Amino acid sequence: YAIVLPVFAPLLFGESTLWIDSYSYSLRCILFAALIFTYMFAHWLGEPCFSAFAMAKGKKPVLILTNSLGILAYVTLSFGFIHENLLLLFIGRFVGGFAAGNCNFVSELSKKLILPKTNKILPLNWASIAGGIGLIFGPLTVGILVDVEIQKWFFNALPFWLIASLTFINILLVSLIPDHEFESTETCYLHSPKSISNFLNFIKKPNLLYVGLSCFFFFLGWFSLLQFTSVYMFLKFDFSESALGFSFAIFGVAWCLALFLNQKNLSLKVLLLLAGLLSFMTPFAHSWRLYFTLVSVIVAISAFIWTNLGLFFKTLNSEDSSENGTIIFIYISCGLAAILATILCGILLMVHFTLIYVASSLCFFLSAAFLFNVRRCA
Repeated sequence: YAIVLPVFAPLLFGESTLWIDSYSYSLRCILFAALIFTYMFAHWLGEPCFSAFAMAKGKKPVLILTNSLGILAYVTLSFGFIHENLLLLFIGRFVGGFAAGNCNFVSELSKKLILPKTNKILPLNWASIAGGIGLIFGPLTVGILVDVEIQKWFFNALPFWLIASLTFINILLVSLIPDHEFESTETCYLHSPKSISNFLNFIKKPNLLYVGLSCFFFFLGWFSLLQFTSVYMFLKFDFSESALGFSFAIFGVAWCLALFLNQKNLSLKVLLLLAGLLSFMTPFAHSWRLYFTLVSVIVAISAFIWTNLGLFFKTLNSEDSSENGTIIFIYISCGLAAILATILCGILLMVHFTLIYVASSLCFFLSAAFLFNVRRCA
């Protein structure tokens, strides 16, 4: 997911992109949003499909299959860049997003293999840490490998060949993990009747519904900010690919550091209001140093909330099952928010790129407002 962040903005909005040189600014905005949308929509489709496949065939075959699809996606993207073919870019994005639908049970597997039962930092979300590390090294490496100002033989397709090779190594590593390590992990199967039933019961309870809507608007604000920040930095500060990669590496560091605060007694409502305020202030930051400070704090706040909204749900729902309505609501709201964020921000981007942060700010404020409604109903 993160490796395209320093690539697509210069590709679609740069002056040297000769193969879409005749495209208008609005059309480039649509293409950028469509490339992000394709991945997120395919990811949303892939989760229930691979959950069902994992239940029928086991998790290990699914991991090997999804990693193989990942290799196909990276190779297709590479040829899309080499041949300057937008259709291949969209096919690569769809296949890659669909393959990323394995993240549901990968998260559960990582908790078993990495986190010992005796570790007292149990609420720490290791999948979120992995995401933060990926946000550090993924865009940083890719940003360097596509920046021709560093090396003339660097080009857009190079990092995707590299990542395809690393994914192949990952398949070999997965094959070495004993089968019983996979089958002993729990998975929230999104397709099961019990899951749907719990979800329907979930939305009938006002307090839980308010928390669920708060979760949805948080995801909407976060995805709006993350997915379109590269465009903002490229258009406002004229960052190169390597500078964009370094920027996201800084945000990744802020993300990882914030995850270790998840046992502190911090108010989600206050943090959401602070994130909304900082997001609203971001378009007024004319210095890139001030911009980095504001966005890094927003990323740190988002990392904390990303981990702790699930814990806040558990305080409201006494059912401690991997198939309860809260987990289903989080998955559904997260997926829908990621998809809607691309549509919303794609439209706003055509008007002016600063509106992305205004929309993100509004979403954070709405998220906090729904949490305040929970307090009044309690």
